[in-house]
Amino acid sequence: MSRTKNCLLACVLAFSATHALAGPLANDTTSIAGFHGSVGFSNIHGLAGVIDYAVWAPGTWATTGFSGFTATDYVYTYQAYVTGPADLSQVSVTLTGPVDNNIGDFTGDNGFGPVVGDMSIAAYIDPFDSANWLLDFIGTGASTDGLAFSSPNGPIWAQARVVDDGTVAFAIPVPSPNPDNVPEPGTLILASCGFAVLAVQWLRRGKLMKAKLSGSTSRIVGWLYLGGQAFD
Repeated sequence: MSRTKNCLLACVLAFSATHALAGPLANDTTSIAGFHGSVGFSNIHGLAGVIDYAVWAPGTWATTGFSGFTATDYVYTYQAYVTGPADLSQVSVTLTGPVDNNIGDFTGDNGFGPVVGDMSIAAYIDPFDSANWLLDFIGTGASTDGLAFSSPNGPIWAQARVVDDGTVAFAIPVPSPNPDNVPEPGTLILASCGFAVLAVQWLRRGKLMKAKLSGSTSRIVGWLYLGGQAFD
C-alpha cells in the first residue's frame, strides 16, 4: 500500500474513532468532574476505536461488580469500543503513580446506561508501569465490559496502549494516578492562608528592620559630621 493510501486510511480511522458516540462512563457525572470522557485511537493497520473513561473519588463508587479497595481509594474505570477491522487483544493504561494490587472487570448501570461487553481473559498490574487487560480478540462493533483498578492517589493525564495481533495504537489522554497525592482543596486553602500570614509578618519585620537601620545610619553620619564627638 502506498504512503498516500496509508495516510488516507489513518485519517478515515481517526475520524471514525473520534466521532463515535460516547458511552455511559463518558457521561457519568457522578464521577470526578473533568475526568470522565472519551478518546479515540487508530493506526494504519485497521486498529481503531474509542476508550471511555471515568474516575471516582473515595467513597463515591456505586456500581457493583468491582470491589477490594478501601474507603480512601480512587476507582479508575475504562471501556474500549472497536470501530476498525482489526480485533482488539489488549488494553494497557500507563501508570504514573501508585496503585493497589486490585484490578478487574465490572458490569452495571449507574443511571447513565449499562456498562456491558466482553470480559477480559486476564488482568494484571505491572507496578509503576501499566495496568493491563488481556482480551479474546474483540471485533468490529463490539466492546469490552468495564475495566477497573484502584489507587490511593487522585488522577492526572497519561496514555493508554491498545493492541491487536501485532500492532499498537495509543489513546491520549486517559486518567492515571498522580505520582504525588494531591491535598484536598480545604487543605490547600488553609496552607495558602498560613503562607499569607507569614508573608505579612515577614513584610512587617522587614519594614521594622529597615527603620532601625535607617536610624542607625543617621546617627553615624551625624557623629562623623561633628568630628567624632559624642551626642545623644
